[in-house]
Amino acid sequence: MMRTFLIPCLSVFLFATSTHAADIIKIKGTSALIDLKGEPAVPGDLFYAVSVDGKKRAIVSISKVKGDKAIGRITKGKA
Repeated sequence: MMRTFLIPCLSVFLFATSTHAADIIKIKGTSALIDLKGEPAVPGDLFYAVSVDGKKRAIVSISKVKGDKAIGRITKGKA
């Protein structure tokens, strides 16, 4: 019994994919200012705006990148 519980739990921790995080700092109309926090991005990349409960709320297309900040256009949804 314990063995069937322990093996899936260990496999989740060992094979979990890394998650990337960037914060939306400001939204004005359909534009969003994004703090990349070291995440690599180039114009044309697509990011998902995810709410606290883990649901995808918007698709943001990166239009400009300067340093560790980016400007994106909200193509679908609301951020």
